[in-house]
Amino acid sequence: MESNHLSFSVLPNYLSPIRAKTRVSYFLPQQMNIRIDILNIVGKRVHTLFKGTKEEGTHNEIVDASFLKPGVYIYRLSSDAFSLTKKLIIVA
Repeated sequence: MESNHLSFSVLPNYLSPIRAKTRVSYFLPQQMNIRIDILNIVGKRVHTLFKGTKEEGTHNEIVDASFLKPGVYIYRLSSDAFSLTKKLIIVA
């Protein structure tokens, strides 16, 4: 049986809250162009973590947040087909 349903997922970042670095893991059901952005709490992009093509499968990106002030941020994984977000908390 073949399914046309595409399943995307973004896991919570590993090590939360963080001081400087964390890992963002996500799954793509097929090769696609994606973008991963870090947004401040009002939705303004403060950093682009990745922009380009990724293959099908599970991926990990290391976030170096040492340049960000302590606070609450959002990371957003987006493509033409979807957009998923998760919270990122940075402490002093």
